[in-house]
Amino acid sequence: MVDAFDLLVIGAGPGGLATARRSAAHGARVAVIEADRPGGTCVNRGCIPEALTDFAAGFPALFADAPGYGWHLGSAHFAWNDFLAARRREIERLDTRHAQHLKQSGVTLVQGRAAFAGPHTLAVGERRLAGEFVAIATGAVAGTLPVPGGALALADFDLYRLVQLPERLALVGDGYIATRAAGTLRGLGIETVLVCPGDGLLPGYDGELVAALTASLAARGVEIVCCAPVAGIAPDPAGIRIDCGRAAVTAGAAVVCGHWRANTAGLGLERVGVATDASGAIVVDAARRTSLPHVWALGDCTDRARHLTPVAVAEGRALADHLFGGEDWQFDDSAIPVAISAQPEAATVGLSEEAARAHFGAEVHCHTENFLTTYDYLAGRNQRSFVKLVTDGAAGRVLGVHMLGHNAVEIVQGLSLAVRLGATKADLDRAIGIHPSSTEEFFSLG
Repeated sequence: MVDAFDLLVIGAGPGGLATARRSAAHGARVAVIEADRPGGTCVNRGCIPEALTDFAAGFPALFADAPGYGWHLGSAHFAWNDFLAARRREIERLDTRHAQHLKQSGVTLVQGRAAFAGPHTLAVGERRLAGEFVAIATGAVAGTLPVPGGALALADFDLYRLVQLPERLALVGDGYIATRAAGTLRGLGIETVLVCPGDGLLPGYDGELVAALTASLAARGVEIVCCAPVAGIAPDPAGIRIDCGRAAVTAGAAVVCGHWRANTAGLGLERVGVATDASGAIVVDAARRTSLPHVWALGDCTDRARHLTPVAVAEGRALADHLFGGEDWQFDDSAIPVAISAQPEAATVGLSEEAARAHFGAEVHCHTENFLTTYDYLAGRNQRSFVKLVTDGAAGRVLGVHMLGHNAVEIVQGLSLAVRLGATKADLDRAIGIHPSSTEEFFSLG
């Protein structure tokens, strides 16, 4: 017996959940097949565990700030295992909530591993499911560095599940995941070394923002080693040794950050003619359609992947509206905000100064400010905030927004609308800021 649906979704991560629920809201009969737990990597191994750990890492700084505001606290002790238990309870709550939301939406959740048995048929164990359309949203899995001893390093997905954290930990990577983890671990009191297999952090991001963030991490005690690509990893009396170029870094453990590959193994894609690239990522067109016309793929399992949860969610909703809402494919990835780090916090959206000048040349104008907030003066911090607008000088259109400082993620999220809607510097100048706040700095830049 074969159970028939309008849409079969493989994967109950953010992209799969969004596709399924929006499709069901349009009246489609939908089934989601999930081999693990609803919520996917984001909830169970990625964004949520990372964010909760960021919050935990922020308390030491608050304790240090307290005397400046008249609070005199006793000694503080961080119980990692107590935190792990609390975090696990929150993740389990979110998993349960996602399953409940699927049920309330009328979506059938099928637990098990799916594989194509035919162009329109999926096998889940002995069960067979048929769908007019299929959406693949299986995400990515962590890989190992292809160097001698690469398997000795942990993957970033495993970092926040460690039962015990070493006194010294090395992070290998130069992207926002490694940068964020470095700040978080240092906030927890761990001696942290960030091994960048290149010239510096965050290649492709705004140079001034990267410089400010790099200086802030170094001031907080993060050791940053820029070197040639990692040549090998080996056991060491200290725990582990990372060889890169003429440098060698030792630590209790090493974590490779951002080295992912599409989670497509075992799906039987070759059986039905769904094309993949050399790395296993599913090849899709601009509308996320695969080489099989009734099959789509979303998020991190594709060759167009932007490894960000909101991107997969937006793609899923756009697909559902296209298939069952009668709308043209509508997904614009031109202004996607990114949270770079949480300790200190930074965020960015739109074009960097370098990218803007490459496109617009001398017409680009940049407006920056470096300042201590009202909070920092009393707290006795020397952590300066940095804000930057990149504009098209001819029209004054805001091309990029970049910030390092308190609440940068929340502030840049709001200002991302200025980039997306084509607002100008004059529009921001005419806006009335909230005082005292860091946000008002963007409305008074010279």
